[in-house]
Amino acid sequence: MKHIKGRGARVADDAWRIRYEAIMAEELSPEEESKTQARVLSKLQQAVEISKTEENLLDLSYSLSKYAQIHGYIHGPEAAFKFYEESAEAARQGGSPFLEGHALRHMADKLCDLRDYERAEPLFERALELMRSDPETDTLSMGNILRPQAILLEETDRLELAAQRWRDARAAYKKVGIQEGVDECDAHLKDIASKLDA
Repeated sequence: MKHIKGRGARVADDAWRIRYEAIMAEELSPEEESKTQARVLSKLQQAVEISKTEENLLDLSYSLSKYAQIHGYIHGPEAAFKFYEESAEAARQGGSPFLEGHALRHMADKLCDLRDYERAEPLFERALELMRSDPETDTLSMGNILRPQAILLEETDRLELAAQRWRDARAAYKKVGIQEGVDECDAHLKDIASKLDA
C-alpha cells in the first residue's frame, strides 16, 4: 500500500528538518545540541500521538521509526529497538511491506550494535524479502538494507555471501549516484577478495 503522508507524518518530517538544519549548522555547543534533540524528540512524540489519534497506521509506523532513531541516539540501541518493533507492527497492520521492512532493518541494526548477530540475521532476511516485494521500495533503500546485511555476513565469516551482498549494494549505490557508498562497497570487496585468496 502506498503511504500518502497524513498530518502525523508531516509533523515527523518537520522534526526531521529541524534535526537536519542543526546538523548543517556550523558548530553547535553540547547545550545547543541537547536542546535541539529534545525539541526534535518532542515534535516526534507529537507526530506519534497525532497518528494514533487519527488511527493512521502508516503515519504511525513512519513517525515511530523516526522517533526510535533519535531516542536511540540518546538512550542507546536497546531503547530504540522497542519503538522500531512498534513501527514494524503498525506497518504490518497497515499493509506496507516497505515500511515494515524498513523498521525490521533498523531492529536488526540495533541488534548488530549489541553484537547479537543470531537474532539480527533473520530480521535482515525478512526485511529484504519485504522490501523486494514492495514496488514502493526505491533503489537507495535497497542499497541501505543490503549494506548492513553484508557487514553482518562479513563479521560472521561468510565471505562469499557477504561479497554478493556488497556487489548488490554497490550496484544500488552506483545507480543512484552515491559515490561514497560505491567506494565503501569496493573497499569491502577488495578486503574480502584478499581474504579469500589467502
